[in-house]
Amino acid sequence: MMNKGEPILDGIPQDIGNLLIDYVSNALSADERDAFETRLLEDEFFHRKVEEAEFLLLEAYAEDALPAPVHDRVAAWIASSPHHQRQVEITRSLRRLSAADKTSTVSRLRLWALAAAVGIAAVSLFPLLLRRHTPPPPPQLTATNSVAPLPLPTREDTILLVAERLRGAKPAEPSTFQVHAQSAVRLQIIVRSAHATDVYAMDLRRDGASAPAMHFNALKLQGMPRSLFLEVTIPPHTLEPGSYVAEITAPGERFSIPFRAALPK
Repeated sequence: MMNKGEPILDGIPQDIGNLLIDYVSNALSADERDAFETRLLEDEFFHRKVEEAEFLLLEAYAEDALPAPVHDRVAAWIASSPHHQRQVEITRSLRRLSAADKTSTVSRLRLWALAAAVGIAAVSLFPLLLRRHTPPPPPQLTATNSVAPLPLPTREDTILLVAERLRGAKPAEPSTFQVHAQSAVRLQIIVRSAHATDVYAMDLRRDGASAPAMHFNALKLQGMPRSLFLEVTIPPHTLEPGSYVAEITAPGERFSIPFRAALPK
């Protein structure tokens, strides 16, 4: 078991960060990997610190804050996981949001939203363990004169919004998000005042229009208790360029969040 009195760097034991990087970049020997995985499964305190180290590693990667050798070592690990790619995407979106709004409130939202991303992939190392201990499927045989079609790449754009009460502050200029006509759009709204049991409805309408362009009902919150968010997926060729308002409602709560969608230049 780990000694809780060991030196801590930014809340993480210094050796854990290096160990995690070695693990995800396949730099450990087979015996070292087995020992790491066994401890991860059996030592709750170690598991928690590895989870926190993974969160910080993904955050630093998204912010281009890692030394070049470390960045290169973890790039393949991140590229292999949709959960990790999603967290990196959310981090970068929040950096753009923070750059557009200089207030300290929006700066603090960055941490809360990233914690929501961790809620999506809080145990992302366990699929690695399961894959290591699950026999691979038998190979499929194909005729030598046939060519299997390659799967088409899927792409999603992300719009990240924040529902908050301004308490008399001047509303910020709506953020603009680039969307591709052929791509689905993942619309995520961080709800700081929400409770995990709340269920929301969402109307998405063009700014100035009375009737909603889209309606979503019975939306359940995702993420961790202190960083909850809503998510819907808008099909390709649906969200046209222009100004929109996302209206979310729950018993006793209502938020209107404006934003703009634009095609890439």
